[in-house]
Amino acid sequence: MLKNVILVMTFALFSHVAHSKVYQSISPEVDARLVIVPSEGEGSFIIGFDGFGHEYDGQAMLYEKRNNTSDSRDGYYYQMVNAPFTTVRNNGRQTLIQGTIVPYIEVYLNGSDPVPMVLTSSADVAMEQRMLERYEQRQALPVSKVAAKKSVEAAIESFQSGCSTTLEPEIVWSDFSGDEEKAVPGLASHYLNALVEICNIDADYRGAVQDLQSISFTLSDDFGSHKVSLDEATIEVSLASSMENIKESSYRSLFERF
Repeated sequence: MLKNVILVMTFALFSHVAHSKVYQSISPEVDARLVIVPSEGEGSFIIGFDGFGHEYDGQAMLYEKRNNTSDSRDGYYYQMVNAPFTTVRNNGRQTLIQGTIVPYIEVYLNGSDPVPMVLTSSADVAMEQRMLERYEQRQALPVSKVAAKKSVEAAIESFQSGCSTTLEPEIVWSDFSGDEEKAVPGLASHYLNALVEICNIDADYRGAVQDLQSISFTLSDDFGSHKVSLDEATIEVSLASSMENIKESSYRSLFERF
């Protein structure tokens, strides 16, 4: 009986690992690695980047796998959840390596030529865990109300300094009274940091941010969705605890409104 249990556990573990893929670059100019790990949702994957000379190095984001056309044989791509980035693509291309024709994927970063990569192995459990930890760290949800306040205070200071403004963003702390909500206001820091990035685009964007008269953060009535509105000189953000790829999604949701 024990032997059968061990065999079942081993098979389940191997089956999961077999779907986790490690790719290595084949370009002589780039020594990069890509790790793709299945996530909980069907068709969703955590992708980790290393060695690309990009801000994504050492980071991991959540993507959905989509086919290029209705025919899966035409290749596929990975679409970042809540952001319009298709960084990793399989266009059905092949290359010759040591006399063998092998398929490869391409990674598009830095606005330069894509980096071709070939499958080299499956990721082990330890590597899968590291990719998950990378993603959770990038999400940066504070673990307590105290940590959330510290995060927000630092972000407000950065926002005021980076955008040359005295505007004081408002957090409606009373909205976040439940145990599952008390740390959610810490996510406001992503939006404030995104405003700094927008200020750094050029003088026009900086001026638009400086023209704001109020920025407020409240609790979203939809547990799984943030809501952002810009009405004249007022930004209102409704925060939820489960927004995937919060760093990218917060920037895009603000940038699109200026």
